[in-house]
Amino acid sequence: MRHLSDRDYRNFDEKYIKLLMIATALPGEAYLLHSEREQESGYTDLQFRERPPYHVNYQYIFELKYLKKEDKAQLEKAQDKAKEQLTQYLQNDQELRSLHSLKAYTLVVMKDELIWREVSLK
Repeated sequence: MRHLSDRDYRNFDEKYIKLLMIATALPGEAYLLHSEREQESGYTDLQFRERPPYHVNYQYIFELKYLKKEDKAQLEKAQDKAKEQLTQYLQNDQELRSLHSLKAYTLVVMKDELIWREVSLK
């Protein structure tokens, strides 16, 4: 993200972060990538799922939020909302709960700063 100019951040939002993550991960073959996958209780922003015949140590689910630098005071609220969404998906969706070695993260990006939290699956 630090390679982007201020002009690149015009009309910037979480979908651009998602596209950067997907573009970075696509050359690898171990994961199936799912963007806005419909679950029983909503749409998950991004999932990295095991792609047979490969075996991975972990599968991932991410809830993304983007804040402008001037909205930094909203960071905790954005993190809480992302955590709430992930928790709802995980509590209400049997398919997600059945994934082996699943890790869930909230990712909040403010320009070139990434703030992440792991969400407990218990």
